[in-house]
Amino acid sequence: MIDYKLLILSNTCLLFFARFSASIVLYMYSHFILAYFCLASALISMFGIIFIVKSENVYNNLLEKHFFSNKYKTLLQNKQYFLAKIFKRIARVEFLHLRLLVWHSYQLEIMFFVFSAFYFGWGWGFELFLITLSSYFYLNLKKYHKAIFLFPITYFLIYVITYLFSPKISADGQIIVYLINAVTAMTCIFITQIVIQLGNIIQFISYKNREARINKLASFDTLTNTYHKYSFLEIMSNKYEYCIEDKTTVQASILIFEIYNLKEINEEFTTELGNEILKEFVHILKKYSENYDNYMVRWSGNEILVLIINENEAVIRNYIKEIRQEAAKNRFGIKDAKLKIAIGETYVNEFDYQINDYIKEAYIKLVKSREKLNFN
Repeated sequence: MIDYKLLILSNTCLLFFARFSASIVLYMYSHFILAYFCLASALISMFGIIFIVKSENVYNNLLEKHFFSNKYKTLLQNKQYFLAKIFKRIARVEFLHLRLLVWHSYQLEIMFFVFSAFYFGWGWGFELFLITLSSYFYLNLKKYHKAIFLFPITYFLIYVITYLFSPKISADGQIIVYLINAVTAMTCIFITQIVIQLGNIIQFISYKNREARINKLASFDTLTNTYHKYSFLEIMSNKYEYCIEDKTTVQASILIFEIYNLKEINEEFTTELGNEILKEFVHILKKYSENYDNYMVRWSGNEILVLIINENEAVIRNYIKEIRQEAAKNRFGIKDAKLKIAIGETYVNEFDYQINDYIKEAYIKLVKSREKLNFN
């Protein structure tokens, strides 16, 4: 993953250096108003970007101290207060989109550069930073909106219009300021491309290492051809690390299917037949879940855990209904046999792969399902 914060801060420092240096040169050549304006814009831009970047650290620190729990949750849930709505929006900021916030701040930079070109006159080099800003098109922002593709064209048109309508002047110190801005602009572009390329390489290597590790962990139960319990938990642990790294969450459902009377079947018809029944039941589970992103685990002797990703509760309930119907009509080669299927389920809107607590919730419902079977 590209380190956007490092890229943004490094380029911001370069832009600050260019403006600060330009303000000194302008001051030396008695362009006092322009010098003060340039220095002020340098400071505002620098501290603005630093504030955006540092906000993530502040937010994470507040989370670690459980600032958003207890009485604050009550405040957030109260929709009658205008301030509560604002606080809720701030509390739910996903700093994965930090680069999007910075992207908007750089649109303000464009205003400064265009204003500088018109106010200072063409030839100071401030207009070159429009080219620098166009390189930020490559910061993976196109996924947010298709209109992002228009930005490079917009920059080019602004550049042409600025050239056509800004005064062409020659003033003391102009060549020095132009060289400072030109070198800085080219350096920003160079750093941007280097960081992006390194980020792509690191991301590719990380993906390959992740894939190899998951394949190594993916040991299967030979009878049912499903994951072993502990290899599955290890995979979930690794997924959780990547989830933290990528700061992403998904929707998930944890289902535990238990053949409640498998022990009686083993005792009456032998374990060989019980194993065949278990294999056939897993085949049914796989048949009805093949269109879903899922993990299937031999959780214990007669229990199969199914984890389904990014399907809503209505879909999962229909899936459970189909399994019950199929199991009810399939006698698995046993005359007058009837399988008793107990099911425990948990639905999670923001699943972070810390799965143990969710499994405990599913087990509580599994116990209730067993009780219903005993009652019947």
